[in-house]
Amino acid sequence: MENSAIKFSQFRLTKITDIKSNSIAETLTCIEKNYIDNIDIYEMMSYSSSFKKRKISNKLSNLQAYTTNFNKFSYWCRTQIVTATRQKDRDKIYNKLVKVMKICKSLNNFSSMFAIIYALNSVSVTSFDWPKNSHETLRTFTNLASTSESFKIYRKLVCEAKEAPFIPFIAVFLHELEFINQSEKRFCNPSIDVNFLRHWKQYNALSDLIIAQKRHYVNLKPNPRFIGCLNNYANILNDSELWEMAN
Repeated sequence: MENSAIKFSQFRLTKITDIKSNSIAETLTCIEKNYIDNIDIYEMMSYSSSFKKRKISNKLSNLQAYTTNFNKFSYWCRTQIVTATRQKDRDKIYNKLVKVMKICKSLNNFSSMFAIIYALNSVSVTSFDWPKNSHETLRTFTNLASTSESFKIYRKLVCEAKEAPFIPFIAVFLHELEFINQSEKRFCNPSIDVNFLRHWKQYNALSDLIIAQKRHYVNLKPNPRFIGCLNNYANILNDSELWEMAN
């Protein structure tokens, strides 16, 4: 078994600030696209149907893989900032992530954009002092991720992006599917086997995911240095560890 200290040392050999922001965003987009394309529509339906039971089976493995990667990347971003020992290093990493977030938006990679937004808005990260202009930029992007009116602003972004390749934020689909399952019974009445209205609403809720899976990016290349920097998320900290280091 590898020594964790050695792995952490290797992790630090390549810093996020040493890699071009465009290259990082493109690598994230390649990674996310792979996860998104592997999700089967039936996985989404199965997850929402068993939402209250919170059962994740092998039938949901691709959806679970996406969710795990999303969460780990978001915590990786937090870890990068909080574990920096000097304020100027934290500033550099913070500003780098802001740049990557902007480029992800321009690439219509809304999934990575959300992951970074959540990271920069986390309690451990906001406990530090940041430049005013950084606050303003983050506030703008936080508004894009607002849950008000069922993610109205985000949905508009997706609508404008659908003619080009885009990577949606999967949680929005799951939220909508759960609402449909709560409002529409599986069967209309004992004499009818299928509630067609329920399935029609489910299909409409997932139509953007279906479109996204058919759109493909060209000329995007993952950067091996950044993938090495991620180090398979081996050294991410949890919330309590992040809070302890931040304070």
